[in-house]
Amino acid sequence: MNFRKLYDTNPLQKQFSDILFDRADEPATVPSWNTFIKKEVLTEDLLRSYYKLANANKNTSVKTVLDQAEKDVKTKDPRLVHQALMGFASTYPDAKKLRLRVPPLILRAPKNIKPKQRPILPGPMIGVPGKTPKNKEDLLEYWREDPNLNEHHEKWNLVYGKNRVVDPNNVGEFLWKDRKGEISMYELRQNLARYCAERLSVGLPDVKPLDNYDEEIPEGYESRPAGLKLRDVEGFFTVQNLADARDRLIKTIDQGYFDDLSNSKSIKTEGNIDLLGIAIEAGITESTYKNYDAAVWGTNYVPFHNIGHVQTAFIQEGKNLGVMGDTKTASRDPIYYRWHRHVDDLFVRYQSKLPPNNYNDVPEGYFDDLSNSKSIKTEGNIDLLGIAIEAGITESTYKNYDAAVWGTNYVPFHNIGHVQTAFIQEGKNLGVMGDTKTASRDPIYYRWHRHVDDLFVRYQSKLPPNNYNDVPEVYISNQDVALVFKDEIEAIKELTKRTDIELKAQEWGESHLDEIFNHNISTLETELKTRSLQLEGDDHPTKIRYLFPREWYYFFRVKNPNNKEVNITFRVFIVPTQFENQFNRYIEVDKFQRTLRADSETLISRDCDRSSEVSQPPKKTPEELNNNVAAIDEEDVDHSDYCECGYPFNLVIPRGNRDGLKFKLVVFLSNGELDKTDSVRKCESLSFCGFQELAGKYPDKKEMGYPFNRPLINGDLKDTFGDMKNVAVKEFKIKFIDDSQKLNYSRIH
Repeated sequence: MNFRKLYDTNPLQKQFSDILFDRADEPATVPSWNTFIKKEVLTEDLLRSYYKLANANKNTSVKTVLDQAEKDVKTKDPRLVHQALMGFASTYPDAKKLRLRVPPLILRAPKNIKPKQRPILPGPMIGVPGKTPKNKEDLLEYWREDPNLNEHHEKWNLVYGKNRVVDPNNVGEFLWKDRKGEISMYELRQNLARYCAERLSVGLPDVKPLDNYDEEIPEGYESRPAGLKLRDVEGFFTVQNLADARDRLIKTIDQGYFDDLSNSKSIKTEGNIDLLGIAIEAGITESTYKNYDAAVWGTNYVPFHNIGHVQTAFIQEGKNLGVMGDTKTASRDPIYYRWHRHVDDLFVRYQSKLPPNNYNDVPEGYFDDLSNSKSIKTEGNIDLLGIAIEAGITESTYKNYDAAVWGTNYVPFHNIGHVQTAFIQEGKNLGVMGDTKTASRDPIYYRWHRHVDDLFVRYQSKLPPNNYNDVPEVYISNQDVALVFKDEIEAIKELTKRTDIELKAQEWGESHLDEIFNHNISTLETELKTRSLQLEGDDHPTKIRYLFPREWYYFFRVKNPNNKEVNITFRVFIVPTQFENQFNRYIEVDKFQRTLRADSETLISRDCDRSSEVSQPPKKTPEELNNNVAAIDEEDVDHSDYCECGYPFNLVIPRGNRDGLKFKLVVFLSNGELDKTDSVRKCESLSFCGFQELAGKYPDKKEMGYPFNRPLINGDLKDTFGDMKNVAVKEFKIKFIDDSQKLNYSRIH
């Protein structure tokens, strides 16, 4: 499907797109609306007004709202109008029926999004004369500045940026996103795991957490020079505020409960991973987690993660935000990954806290509350912990919890980090860290997120390993896992419809069992391709270099010895071999369910482009990647923007290197009946997008990342899964085929 044809032939789509194009490339300034600072209040207010307008004009609901937005974008901050209108299009029933599509990010904001066109060949080139850039972080510009990756961050934040959303049918009420804090930390961690594997591929060291707030940051990006420090942001947060937010989260993780106003110690971190995620990312307030008792809302769990984005975005002086200030571009900056490593370290701190043997001698963790009751435990509250880290704990962030925890200073640690890095230079400049569209372009984005994830690891490390008492009695071994390149399956070469391809691949597999399992490949391949995109106003096409895999099929041979059929969840992960004993380094590449017949051996085939982490349908051709729209050949599947917040397919696996970077592939089979929820329909990109409805349950009861949501037994992969019959661990390599090597296959695209 060509976006321009869709744009030209549908009047409402054209009007919708024109509004989103209008002023989209204006630089974000300090007075400007910032997606990390005031989005909760400003977006809610404007979105609520659009819902009211639509409900009052049911016969012309969408047209009436578009007419109003057309006026608003001329007089209000365009970022505010764009965000609210995209939210309206993806959630309001009448708009969803029309399937209004958000234009590709690179077409909306080409000045901010188009990659630099520098003659740098990514690869293990350290020490190669004439090819190694002065700034080695530039080796990964092809990855950080991938326009489709930047758009993933924008769309994911559109869907999961908030805990509560205005109910379109009852604008005075809110709907609450299920497990929002937990998924915030999981998406952050998965992005980090992929980035770290990419760094390993090009010979760069691991991401260093951005955990020293006084350091001169060596990574520069675009207009931000190397050597700047975080600085106080006038009228917002100081660097000391950020340190206080971090210390509050560490205290919560180590004590095992959330602070609340009564000091009851009743809201434990154990079992509250979602609340912890919200505390880290968005802070705990009434608006971020109303499900919790109000006692926790006033306890100063500020949005640690988000403040980090803003701090890095405002690191420069001038009038413009840096890429860290926008979700669309933040991941382009190397500092993005340092910050997220720091954030994830908090989660690792939690996950690593408990001993590996049993629960008997585990100290109870709890959240501070106003009564000092110690009743809100961290154990079992991973979602609350996630909220505390990301958004802070207030009535608005997690009202489901007891109000005693709201006033206990769980501020939005993650979000504050974005602010601090965005404002890292004096003056009025907001760096890329201040915008979800651009933040991931900055290297500091990843350092900050490593720091944030370290908090989560701190929590998860306090938990005992999974006991796996509920695993199904089914068998799969290392010899029962095979990878086959799609272009070597003759039966599917001339087919174009997805369902036909899958049927023929299954038939081919069943007739080639010996070939598949005795002579299958142990190496996957990637390459760098180049596509052209003509942007309005440019004299010459923009050349975009992008990573792309040689596509493959998984084949799994599974035995069910039971006298009844069983429903099984296949959980598929990969990890660089050198990280195999670190549970937070595993990359989820797929998750799906199948029913196995009674007393049988079943062959399961799975196309790599069906990945549960990938935006569906997958975009593969240059036209699809440029337009961010793929042809739909299936009925009864929601391919709206709401369900397209998954990862871009072209980055489904890391790059690897010329010699073949060693990986482990882990296939874990769990009980599908125990895993599933009552969700009616889920997004195909279920790992990141979850359930289609605003307040639906996340379609997997297990903690996100299971079975790599807890420490490994003795910190060892073999000790954990070596004797389990429902787990297969296969060694393989990912080989990067560069321009000097002849590809050993005919290209599909």
